[in-house]
Amino acid sequence: MNKPSYIVVSCVLLVLGLLATARQLLYPYLPPATTNRLEGSSQRFLSAAGHYQVNWHILEEDALKLGKSSGKPILLVVGLYGSRVTQDMDTAMFADTDTARFVSENYYCIRIDGYEHPEWLNAVLPISRLSMQLYPGFQVWVLDSSGHVQSYIGRWSGSSSIENQQLFRELVEARHRYDEMKAQGTGIKLGLDKQQVDLDLLGSQSGSANPHFPEYAAQLSTLIDSVHGGFPTGDIHRLYPNVWRYFSMTGNSRLWKRSLEPLLLSPIMDIKEGGFFRLSNSRDFTKVEFAKPSRLNAEMMKVLAIQGQIDGDSFYNEIASETFDFLFAESENNKMIPACQEDEESPQARSPRRSYPSWMLRDKLSAADRDWAVKNLKLDPRINPQMVPYITSRLVLLDPNNKYQEVLEALKPDKQLKPIYSDTGYMDVNGHTVARMLEVARMWGDSDRLLALQTCLNNLEMFRSGTTITHRTEDIQHQTGYLGDYLGYADAKLQEYLATGNLVGFQQGLSVLNAAIERFKGDRMGQFNLSASPSDMGGFDMFCMPEISDDLGESCTAQMIRLMLAYGRLLGDTVSGRNLIQLAKESTYLFSDIANAGGPDTAGFFCAAAEVMDDRYAVAVGPRAKDLSALLYRRIPTRFIAPALGGLRPDIQKRGPGIYLIGKSVEGPFSVEEAAQRLPTTLVGTPHR
Repeated sequence: MNKPSYIVVSCVLLVLGLLATARQLLYPYLPPATTNRLEGSSQRFLSAAGHYQVNWHILEEDALKLGKSSGKPILLVVGLYGSRVTQDMDTAMFADTDTARFVSENYYCIRIDGYEHPEWLNAVLPISRLSMQLYPGFQVWVLDSSGHVQSYIGRWSGSSSIENQQLFRELVEARHRYDEMKAQGTGIKLGLDKQQVDLDLLGSQSGSANPHFPEYAAQLSTLIDSVHGGFPTGDIHRLYPNVWRYFSMTGNSRLWKRSLEPLLLSPIMDIKEGGFFRLSNSRDFTKVEFAKPSRLNAEMMKVLAIQGQIDGDSFYNEIASETFDFLFAESENNKMIPACQEDEESPQARSPRRSYPSWMLRDKLSAADRDWAVKNLKLDPRINPQMVPYITSRLVLLDPNNKYQEVLEALKPDKQLKPIYSDTGYMDVNGHTVARMLEVARMWGDSDRLLALQTCLNNLEMFRSGTTITHRTEDIQHQTGYLGDYLGYADAKLQEYLATGNLVGFQQGLSVLNAAIERFKGDRMGQFNLSASPSDMGGFDMFCMPEISDDLGESCTAQMIRLMLAYGRLLGDTVSGRNLIQLAKESTYLFSDIANAGGPDTAGFFCAAAEVMDDRYAVAVGPRAKDLSALLYRRIPTRFIAPALGGLRPDIQKRGPGIYLIGKSVEGPFSVEEAAQRLPTTLVGTPHR
């Protein structure tokens, strides 16, 4: 029998190797086969798993309660659709047939969409996670049948490479640990329950700690990437708008520019439609994800608008303006603001809508314009493999001739592809996004934008019934118990009052805020949990926890502090006003020690705490109160500056028209110019001028 030649064998092995590699690379893009009951779900994170051979259970069917009697450990998977990191981790863990069979046989598998159930995004280990390598968009927890937390699967190293075999080993080991503890009769609850550790830590807080502002800024400064900016974890670059807001509030403009300026000259900023992409899967931004979350973009818009006003910098204001227009276009295209705008992505990590291949430059641009695009928009595949345009200098964006827009217009494809919008109609997304847009429009004195936002404000009423706020407008059976929805509504109504003087809106927001304080209060004074009761968390009371980390945006704890302080200041020296301000202080003292070690993830808390600890603010009264406060706010966008209308702050109104500065005492009345000279832009420890 003749043996095949060496060349033949080598060629066959090479072909097989190439086929195996191609399968691995192309697997996420192959048409999925429908193999389980999640196919067709309206929740995108659930429907994305419709082709995995896993026996999934969902919250809407009381999965957690049923899991208690399954006799198996619970595999709890919480995630957000639209992120390549999420999709890669999801595929690596569940697309493999052997892994899928193992988890179905050995675990009671529950899958939760984080946009539909945001109360679960930070419910598990809300404190310990601050020091864990955990990607909030894809969390896999192992619980025992009583809900005690045993372990976390797929610890995120910040690397863009994810090993299926490593994940499989972790799943096998977690099941073995569960079986060993069950056989010994010890269970997890005798000392190994990680959730109980967080509960004990929260219970042990003195409630009298102060935030360490200088130390926190110093900690952040050590985390900045000296070359690319930002605060990367391994290869992954996320955006941290609350860090940059904190730098603006505390006068750390050097750190602001050092950490954010490089990102504004990178592909993570979308110069085509405005706004920012979620993250980059490479440290040098050569592999950005094309998802654009609305709340993230709203907070980035505010950050840039604040610094633009402080510095008088048209570059920052222009980026903020384009981000505003992107968000407003989203609301017009969808009636409601979606949680995220998404784009398809090819195996080469390019987008059909946002990438410009070399042939397009050759076919649609003159030689001169092609050279300009390569130089100024980095449309060169050797250095920009995704071929996503980005500016190399602020002068490109500020060019009065709008050359970059002219070039992008020439590159427009013959057939326009429409963006994909996911997860529309959620209250927390709409409330917080509209609040930031109102805030920025007021900062700019832009009456046209304020008027245009009226429809968005009216839409929020669809979520409200008295003082009850639902998570979405349809199928609300399971959507009446998330703190972020209440805070989103109260925030939007506060900003509406500040911008337009609508007293009815102020009272509506105050009523909803008071309802949230009562409904979501925790075991400690100043603690507010994401869910209202254990029944909202499948009957597991250990998951009724506060949120400290800024995952989807400013944390609920930070929002609560900020809103209680603002509403309390407008109510003034009344029982309600004093109680709100005292609660804001109690929350600050309760969480300070925890937040001090949180890095970029707790910046929202430090922004709110800065307002509490440096309590100087301004109130305008008289016939021109709204206009005076708006003019001063344009000068000092880092502080609380408000009109006192109707029955608000009678103690100030009786003093006569003008602007009053309030801190340890009340000073005034002042003109806008006089108040601007006396009220520092920088918070926390800055002496009076």
